[in-house]
Amino acid sequence: MLSQDTISPTDRLDQQSTQAPPTWNEHKRSTSKSMFSILIVEDELLIAEMLKDFLISFGYHVIDTAPDVDAAVAILKNDTKPDLVIIDINLESQKTGFDLAVLIEQEYHIPFVFLTSYSDTKTIKEAITLKPEAYLIKPIKSVDIFTTIEIIRNKSKWQPKENQSTVIKDGSQIIKLNVNEILWIKSDNVYIEVQLTHKKLLLRKSLDGFIAELNSEYIVRSHRSYAVNLQHLKAISGFNLKLGDDVVPLSRMHKEELVEKFKILQQ
Repeated sequence: MLSQDTISPTDRLDQQSTQAPPTWNEHKRSTSKSMFSILIVEDELLIAEMLKDFLISFGYHVIDTAPDVDAAVAILKNDTKPDLVIIDINLESQKTGFDLAVLIEQEYHIPFVFLTSYSDTKTIKEAITLKPEAYLIKPIKSVDIFTTIEIIRNKSKWQPKENQSTVIKDGSQIIKLNVNEILWIKSDNVYIEVQLTHKKLLLRKSLDGFIAELNSEYIVRSHRSYAVNLQHLKAISGFNLKLGDDVVPLSRMHKEELVEKFKILQQ
């Protein structure tokens, strides 16, 4: 369930408005110009309305809400196609959110995000096979869904830059590394693990020193033991980051800085 501490209708945010970062209000104005459109598929009316009010408050256009698959399909057939569909997996009907995702992929080719209370391995693995843009676990915070939508909305701006490579020394080895291929970096005692899109490297370096060597605006610290490449960021869910098919931790200390860095880079 979505709590009022996470996503609330705009008329319930009055007492909390001073807690919202000022830059969010600025971004709300810029977002509203493009009117990024969203369809919400959620069978719990209160959650659907809370989510709708939140999205509208940040300048997104919610074309409608649907309680089940059939209602969602009727909207997709009759209305202007949305830019994104937010789908609750566990709908109170014979057809699930997975069924709708398959239909959207086959017939409508619209990006979609799963929103669910289920975080078990079986559900997540099945969800991944359907290739959602993101998988968000309830209760979600407003900053998480906001950032996830902005990642999707600005996806075309986040194509890796060409020739963004650097030469790294590791003892007697000299390694030419394409920074765009880095997903995440993990500190492990005197070594670091560097997860690339196609392989993993183990280097004898400090995390801070390696970040300095890379000298890339996209490589950002997410945790005392991790750094991530924002070009591969797919979603923020609580204190976890989704990069490719991997999930890495996001600490409370680094979360605000990472989100602000992301918003600056997407402008």
